[in-house]
Amino acid sequence: DDGDNDEDTEDDEIEELVGRGGCGTNLLSKMRGGSDQEDGCDRDEEDNDEMDDEQAEQAPLQRFRENHPRIVRIGTFFFFRSPSSNSDNAAYAPSGPSVFGAGLDLSMPILFNFHLFILAYNHITPGINDGSETQAKILPLIFLSVLIVRSFFPPGRRRRFWSTMKFIAVAPFHTVRFRDAFLGDVLTSLVRPLQDILFALSYYGTVIYGTVIGSKSLSEAGEVLERSWVLHNVILPCCALLPLWWKFLQTLRQAYDANRRWPYLGDSFKYMSAAVVILYGMTHPEGRRSAWWIVSFALSVVFQIWWDTVMDWELFTIVPRAESYESDASCCTRTSSVPPSSILLPLQMYVINPITDAIRRLWGAIPNWDQIQLRPKRLYKKDSFYYRVFFFNVAFRFTWMLCFIPAYRLTSLSGDEKVTTFSSDVNSYIGVLLPVAEILRRCHWGFLRVEMETIRMMNAEVAYSRVEEDNDAMDGSKHDRSSTLLQSLPTWLDAPHQQQAAAASTNRFKKFLQLTDSLRHHLFAFELSLWAVAFVGLGYWATY
Repeated sequence: DDGDNDEDTEDDEIEELVGRGGCGTNLLSKMRGGSDQEDGCDRDEEDNDEMDDEQAEQAPLQRFRENHPRIVRIGTFFFFRSPSSNSDNAAYAPSGPSVFGAGLDLSMPILFNFHLFILAYNHITPGINDGSETQAKILPLIFLSVLIVRSFFPPGRRRRFWSTMKFIAVAPFHTVRFRDAFLGDVLTSLVRPLQDILFALSYYGTVIYGTVIGSKSLSEAGEVLERSWVLHNVILPCCALLPLWWKFLQTLRQAYDANRRWPYLGDSFKYMSAAVVILYGMTHPEGRRSAWWIVSFALSVVFQIWWDTVMDWELFTIVPRAESYESDASCCTRTSSVPPSSILLPLQMYVINPITDAIRRLWGAIPNWDQIQLRPKRLYKKDSFYYRVFFFNVAFRFTWMLCFIPAYRLTSLSGDEKVTTFSSDVNSYIGVLLPVAEILRRCHWGFLRVEMETIRMMNAEVAYSRVEEDNDAMDGSKHDRSSTLLQSLPTWLDAPHQQQAAAASTNRFKKFLQLTDSLRHHLFAFELSLWAVAFVGLGYWATY
């Protein structure tokens, strides 16, 4: 018994060493005749000592995190913005706090530079050329130089941004993904900021060129740009219309890849109709616009609101009516004690009854307020958020097209004659509030657009898994049926020459179908090219 107890005690000690891991495993292998070396145990002990030292160093930091959670959350929000992931894709998926922090990094220097510019500009003495004007106007140029350098350096981080912009610009030659389509919509809302950036770059280039050749000062460069017919009538309008044109081509490319018209051509019509209204407003004076332009503007805004709500967001669903068909029919029918005659009976059958049925169907198709509800699948918790986004989009949807119309355009090459196209842009704060409201509206639009795309991807994954299961089951059943059918066929149907003839006819039919599909695809591409021609032609017609 004592010997057994000693063996049990020894086994317990071995199991305890095994449970500790590391050198205990080596000791067990030695006791059982293993060939492990002692340096393995020493190395494990050194690693354990290093881990203990690291834990001892991190212990105060861990206690600080536990005792001050709010400070940790603030620090994480503003400073620790890089995602810690081993995936390469995760490195290019910044979180909301990281984007907000990057915006703060850019906003603070801009506001500081603007503050210095205002201080320097207020100290300019009229009529005295003491260099204070030059000092005030050189500040934006210095800051713009920093922004230009930062736009391209470091190249590794900027390459992905410019490659994304490249795919937006060459939309008809590449497949349009959701990222490209989403950024294309965002660019159409950044028309005013893009025009300001282009004007600043033009001023920057004019100043650099005038400084190098020594012909123009800072004030003279600004006057040259103010009277430049090419800048105000060609460059800036093209900068405003290019995002609209790129987005239009994206919709045509999506229709070509999907090989169907709806809903992509409906989206194309939205941008084409908006472009016609915008071009008319850009090229005609404010006082000479007809009432038809106002009506077209209002109809375009209504169509855009409908498209955002129904197609992009799929925000609402219509619940069927609870009343039955008989109850609806009873309110539109009347009984009469007058016997039918040869004249009234055909009139009632062929005139009155069809009109009554059409009115009843139309009345049944119009939903009540109780029938209109939010879609059942949603990712945001509060229903009020969806209603707020909807009403904000309805209230400020008109700002999207107004941002394309400039304040004035030049009618002469000398730049002395100006035609006002949007006087409220310069006579009030509307010129500043319009792009701000449009950017805020686009942000709210993006919340629901990304949510809807996420829901579609989730539904597609579920449907794909179900299709795979159904295909596996159908393949098994088809295999069983085909084997049973082959076994039941008579022997004379399995002749080799008949199999060859059937295969030849099948190949000819396949070639005919392939030719037809190819021809149909080319005709569809030709139809889409006609849409692009119509966009250019209608835009040219709107300028007259």
